[in-house]
This record gives sequence, C-alpha cells and structure tokens, in this order.
Amino acid sequence: MFNVGDFSYGISDIEKHIQILGSRFAETQVKQRRMLQKWIYSRDLMHKRTRWSNEELSEWQLEKIATLVDFAYSTNPFYNQLYKAAGYERGAIITWDDYNALPTISKGDIVEHFHMFKNNLSPTVEECLASRTSGSSGRSLTVFRDQTTIDYVTLLGMRFEEQMIGRRREPNEWLYLIYLSCYPYTSLDGQFPTFAVSIDCPSESILAHWKLLKPTVASGLPNSFLRMASIVQNPSELGVLAINVNSESSTQEERKIIADKFACPVFDEYSSVELSLIATQCRSGRYHITEDNVRVDVLNPDKNGMGEIIATNLANTYMPFIRYRQGDMIQINSTLHTQSDICECGSNFRVLDSFAGRADQFLHSRAIGVIPPDKVMQLYDRCLLSQGDFVDEFRIVQTHIDRLQVFLVPTAGASQANPQSVERFVRELKELFEDCNLVVNVENVSTMPPNKSHKRRLIINEMKDNG
Repeated sequence: MFNVGDFSYGISDIEKHIQILGSRFAETQVKQRRMLQKWIYSRDLMHKRTRWSNEELSEWQLEKIATLVDFAYSTNPFYNQLYKAAGYERGAIITWDDYNALPTISKGDIVEHFHMFKNNLSPTVEECLASRTSGSSGRSLTVFRDQTTIDYVTLLGMRFEEQMIGRRREPNEWLYLIYLSCYPYTSLDGQFPTFAVSIDCPSESILAHWKLLKPTVASGLPNSFLRMASIVQNPSELGVLAINVNSESSTQEERKIIADKFACPVFDEYSSVELSLIATQCRSGRYHITEDNVRVDVLNPDKNGMGEIIATNLANTYMPFIRYRQGDMIQINSTLHTQSDICECGSNFRVLDSFAGRADQFLHSRAIGVIPPDKVMQLYDRCLLSQGDFVDEFRIVQTHIDRLQVFLVPTAGASQANPQSVERFVRELKELFEDCNLVVNVENVSTMPPNKSHKRRLIINEMKDNG
C-alpha cells in the first residue's frame, strides 16, 4: 500500500511531525479503493449539484431531512424523547413548516444527555472516528463519525479543492495539511495523495519539503501560513496553486498577506466539528453555504437579517445534529437567490454575507449596543496590518462595558507596535463604539496569553454582567 512516509525526503522534522491515523481507525487498501470509487462515481454529480435551482435544492434537502428525522426518532433515545414530547410522529415532515416546528438543540443538551447518544451507537464507538470540539465555550463535546460520514466529508473536501484550483485535480497532485489532527486517507489507492504534518512542525522544514514535494493545494490554520509567509522567498519553487485556511479566525488583510507571499489565491472556510463544512469561499470571494452537507437557517433574525445559525447536518446519520444551535451569528444574502442572479463562480448555493462568530465574540458599546467582530477586524486591517506598523498579531478582550484590553505581538525585531498606528487604532475604536470615554489598555506582548481553546481568537467578550 502507498506509504506517505516515503515522501518525507529524509527531512527529520517532517518525519517527526507526520500525521497518520492510528491502528484503531487505520485506513486500509479496501477503504482507499472504495473511497476512490465513490469519488469517481460522485465527482461530476457533486459539482453539478452546486448549480441546481433553489427548488431542486429545497426538495432534495427536505427529503433528506424527513428521512433523517424519522431515523433519529426511531433509533436515538434522545431524539425519541425530545420529539415525542413535542407531539411528533413518524412521517410528519412534509413541508418546511413541519421541520421548523421541531425543537432546537444545543451543545449543552447533547453534553447533558451524552449517554443517550454514546450507548445507542452501533457499530460501537471504538469503530468510529472521534473528534472533540475545542471547548472554547467552556463545554467540550466528543463527536463520533462512522466511515460513511467520513467518506462523504472527504468528498466535499475534494470538491472544494477543485473549486479552489479552478479545474479537476490530477490523480498525482498532492494535498498538504498543516493541522491538529489526521486526515482519513493518505491516498486513494495511490491516487490523490495527502501529506499531513502537525502544527508544531517548523515552518522552515515545511517550506523545504514543499520545494521537493510540490503540493498543489495546502490547507491549515491561518497562523501556520502567516508564520511561513514571513520567511518564504521564492513561491514559484513551491508548486502551490491554492491555500485553504480554516479552524480559527483570520482577517481579510491577513489572507491577502498570505496570498501575496505565496503568489496564489487563499480561500477561507466556515466549519465546525458538529456540522463539518458549513460554507466555503469561492473564487469570487463569496461564502457559499455547503447546501448538500447542511441545511442552514437563521433563528430570530434582526432587521438586517443577522441572527443565530440553526443547522442540520445532512451527512452524519450516525450521530445526528438536527436543528442544532451552534451559537454563531450569521447573515444570509437575500439577493443572490434567483437563477437570474447567481454568483460569478456559477454556484447557486446560498451566500453568507456574514458569519460573525460566537456570541462571546461580539463586543458591546454603552452607546450603540452590539458591535460585530468583523467590524473590529476591519479596523485592525486598516490601522495595524500594513508595512511599518510592526504588528504580527492582535487580540481584543472586553472585560467591562467601558473597558477593553488590547494585546499586540510586535513583529520580530521590534520592541513594540508603531505608536502612531496604535494611537490611530485606539482613536477609531472609540469612534466605532461612539464612546470617547472608552478605556483602551494596549499591551505589547511576546506571545498571546493562553486561551481555553487551542485556536487563535481575535475578539473575546469576557463581560459577566458587570457592565
């Protein structure tokens, strides 16, 4: 069987940081060949699906959801108890109104009733892939996915890779991951190979490896690529045609820095452990909901359409997430919904105008109320992320209604961020809050203070009703 270790080219740091699934859930040649057949069979259909009409998508989603809800009601004690109390009966999902009448659930609900999920799963959880949410909300959750679910998520990822490079990926072209966990396949029976290293692999070693391996698509945390971008010299030697960043916050200007340094487009994605791929950025820069993986709606939208995401994972029948409240705030585009006005990329999947993060990433102003985190990140891009500002990273923490703590990591070799840039940032921050009395404490630090989560978080609201 294909051995990814044969392609480390003797680079010791690469050999040390290779990510491969352990023996409990190890890939086999049988699994690889089956996955390859799934890709050959599904590839064209999955691309075609992005061009379905709204009516076709809606009909397909409703049919999937009706089957999923009946299955969960019949086999999962949690959903059986929940839906029975709501008066649900098998076969009751006929219209979207029927679906919207179902109760919503949250991470807390699943954590509290986790035994009703785990004890009911068959095959046993030992035969499945377990992933833990970061626990940034203070409550971590283990999500189980069986082989069928894993394979479907892999198909979605392979389609996204082709959308990024704008053509079919050749069987000999490498995908390169810099990530926290393993990828389920190192290849599909020798085709579509994937090389994965952990996030603590030195940037210099990864770049040296790329010069030899020449991966076509690279994927990982934004911070990994920002570190590499600071030392890359000749991107044409690397072979990378597209970069995908995920799993933690990044600003548009940071992604532009990565794109400029690597001389290739950078694509963001919006995903979670519970729901998998929620939205992916297209070559026109829009975030298209992955409609054939999740049904996404907005709960209690405000006058601008911003509200809490409520979603159903259409793929994971093994551990279902139905009308799941993830806690993120989103806004769905209300104009790009007709066949006569689809996105330039050709996809008819709905577009997210904003996915602004969890509730604890929204700051609060005494004068004007809620301030979405993307507004603050745009301000950071404008004031602190240009040449001469001497800033590599920032974080804003709100502790009181009238007090913010700003942490800045100066560029290597600089003792502090540019004072004039910081002054402008603070001034415009107060203007954004419409509060001239806002207290903004700025601290230059060598590294960011640790989080509850391993992921980088740029905006954090720690107010405890102490405003």
